[in-house]
Amino acid sequence: MDTGGRAPDDAAVRIIRRSLGRSWSLGAAALTAVLVLSLSQVGLAWSFEQIVNAIVKDSRPVFTVGVIVLVALGVLQPLSQAAALRLRQELGFRVAQDLRRHIVRRLLRATMSFLDGTHSGDLLTRIGQDVDFVEAMVGEHMINLVQQPLLALMSLV
Repeated sequence: MDTGGRAPDDAAVRIIRRSLGRSWSLGAAALTAVLVLSLSQVGLAWSFEQIVNAIVKDSRPVFTVGVIVLVALGVLQPLSQAAALRLRQELGFRVAQDLRRHIVRRLLRATMSFLDGTHSGDLLTRIGQDVDFVEAMVGEHMINLVQQPLLALMSLV
């Protein structure tokens, strides 16, 4: 298949960028959920510290605040984790859907000589496994690129 002088990966990158650009609100929502999740993880450690200090110093008001924060974060963390997971999956699904549409369009326009010279297994692998890999990468790893440095920075504070 003629790729216009560009590597085939360039086309995939352009499609992924375009797809992410169209789904920017979904990506922003996923990043927000990840930010809330990261903050809640750091907040849990802080609230435990406050509770232990309050027990040691016998300070009831600090203990009460620590328990309230702990319970609130205990509810917030699984909710934000579920939201982040769902949004990441949806974002990955949309990117994979755009890639599959592009591949099918290209196959429908392909020349007969290309289709004769290409094994059907290669085409199925490209449509199936490769696109599934991109879906997982977009859904999981792109968000982790944001979450992990955030957690590292917050743990230093």
